[in-house]
Amino acid sequence: MGNNVMGDLSGTLQAKLHTAVLPETIKIIGRNAFYNLSNLKNINLPDSITHIYDGAFGAAFDSMHIKITKLPDSLIMLGAGAFTNNKD
Repeated sequence: MGNNVMGDLSGTLQAKLHTAVLPETIKIIGRNAFYNLSNLKNINLPDSITHIYDGAFGAAFDSMHIKITKLPDSLIMLGAGAFTNNKD
């Protein structure tokens, strides 16, 4: 993957990732990038994000964790099921 693509982190970071600070150079959040990272409490979505692919945040959040209340204005594509299986 290129330097401006956030790939799948779910396998290696499942229990470890609590905060994700994405640099402004990230343009794409890939398929299942944060899938099932249930310990994730904080994430920023920089204005550079243009694409969030299928399942990117699937099953990552529940009502005890975080909610994304605003998507970046630069977003031009939101994949099917990008937030699938989240409680809220």
